[in-house]
Amino acid sequence: MEIEIRTGEDGRRMLFAYVKKCLFQFAHRKDENAWYFWWWGCPYNPFIIKGRFPLKFFKEACRANYFIDNGCGIDDDVIVVKGRNYIGLK
Repeated sequence: MEIEIRTGEDGRRMLFAYVKKCLFQFAHRKDENAWYFWWWGCPYNPFIIKGRFPLKFFKEACRANYFIDNGCGIDDDVIVVKGRNYIGLK
């Protein structure tokens, strides 16, 4: 099963990965050269990854959150169809 992940920015420079509903929230902090990931419903203690956008981590986080929300797994690759520029993909 293929899943499409979309990213969109709200007014506070936060990004959201979503399918039919939000999977999680994330943001890039240039001053720290780090990516922050907040699991939906948990605004505290973000998971922080320094450096370039962690695409493999992002895809696995999408898979995990999709499984938790839907009770079924994802066999195929996670495809970013909108907002690729936010995470440095062309």
